[in-house]
Amino acid sequence: MAPPTVLYLHQYFRTPAEGGALRSWFIAEELTRQGARVEMITAHDGTVYERRALSERLTAHYLPAPYANEMGPLARIRAFLAYGWAALRLAGKLARQADGPVRCFATSTPLTVGIVARLLRAWRGTEYVFEVRDLWPEAPIQLGYVPGKPLRWALRRLERWIYDGARRIIALSPGMATGVAATGTPTPVALVPNMADVAAFRPAYAGTGGADAPFVILYAGALGRANRVSFLLAAADATHRAGLAAVRFVVAGAGADAEALRADAARRGLTNVEFVGSLDRAGIQRWRAATAASLTCFDTVPVLDTTSPNKFFEGLAAGALSITTTRGWLRELVEDAACGFGYDPLRPAEFVEKLRPFVQDRARLHAAQDNARRLAEAAFGRERLAAEAARVVLA
Repeated sequence: MAPPTVLYLHQYFRTPAEGGALRSWFIAEELTRQGARVEMITAHDGTVYERRALSERLTAHYLPAPYANEMGPLARIRAFLAYGWAALRLAGKLARQADGPVRCFATSTPLTVGIVARLLRAWRGTEYVFEVRDLWPEAPIQLGYVPGKPLRWALRRLERWIYDGARRIIALSPGMATGVAATGTPTPVALVPNMADVAAFRPAYAGTGGADAPFVILYAGALGRANRVSFLLAAADATHRAGLAAVRFVVAGAGADAEALRADAARRGLTNVEFVGSLDRAGIQRWRAATAASLTCFDTVPVLDTTSPNKFFEGLAAGALSITTTRGWLRELVEDAACGFGYDPLRPAEFVEKLRPFVQDRARLHAAQDNARRLAEAAFGRERLAAEAARVVLA
């Protein structure tokens, strides 16, 4: 019998050479190891369709649908619709050409990826598994991007329609699983959190050389509205005023707020903050090895407390003290494992109060870093979690 074909829908797919979040790469690799042929349907900034064979059983199809965090709402909607229409046509063609059974795996965001999967099921009878990486539309609603009750109602009905059509749903955090269940969908939900790449990121225990050794805190991720990296600038300002001269902050990433953040840092005279731009995989690995702590930063709206960001798990794998502004499961994880702390981002003085013991006692820092690595290995190893996700898709 011919091996199953998995039509993998992910608009923002990245390979290790490109850097960024690699969850889909790891799951796709695992699907091929479990015998599937994977057709990754993604997008790029080019003007024409491209097909790339990434391995013997993994092919990536790049559709011309440019997208960037800097885009406004209308431009983003156009990008989502351009990808969705092209993805539906291509997925139908690939399903028709497949020799064996066909599965579909659609991962958000955006939620519109789920529309493609649901229409493909109606058109070709292809069952799908839907992966929830963010609670959408709840996130844009709470962030103030969706005006008016009628539009909110319509988007929530769309969410439920996509969930109801799926054979299974994968959620990346306990809060997301709860949010999906709260819609009333009868579709079973599997919890498969984000992954720590313990092979690519090794603990270097940076900052443990003594009380005067550099103490670098890294933020690596998008610089957009939901991330509120302005909280980092407020923490850096408070840290400088408190006389913690060994502490410096490094911001790696790009996004809609990048220029405003740079201007704000300059206005404040924050000489302890450095912006290094977007980094490839090798660049992120170098900075992870040089940093004592990793900061996960989000806005204070409740839905973002359910997040499961790649940067958090990279930091654990690298053995970094883990700092988070969220109040949900990430904060519970780091505090229960004694590998970091959470703080109220609206109270920068609280950040300084909780950071100071690790700056003054580098043995304490080392213990927390070691605990972070242990947590990554014990609970979030990518091999085990990728295998769990692949089994859900192929079941």
